[in-house]
Amino acid sequence: MDKREIVNTLKALKPDLLQHKVREIGLFGSFARDEQQNTSDIDVLIDFDDDASLFNLIRVGDFLETKLHRKVDVVPKESLREEIRDAVLKEMIVL
Repeated sequence: MDKREIVNTLKALKPDLLQHKVREIGLFGSFARDEQQNTSDIDVLIDFDDDASLFNLIRVGDFLETKLHRKVDVVPKESLREEIRDAVLKEMIVL
């Protein structure tokens, strides 16, 4: 799976993700930079609704791993560490 396939799949899944209180999703990390290896996970930054819970985070991660057939690292936007925030937001592909 390459960046194009991941982006297309995530776009197609967006209506399903909205049901899990996802406002916005973006791809970042090695796949966004086209630097992935065979063992790379898929990094997604998600902006959740204010009333989302830890269960929503877990469900989204499980859902994406099932659909993408690869380990997915789901990072809530509000938990993004300040020292890497600018770099992540700069490389992120917003879907």
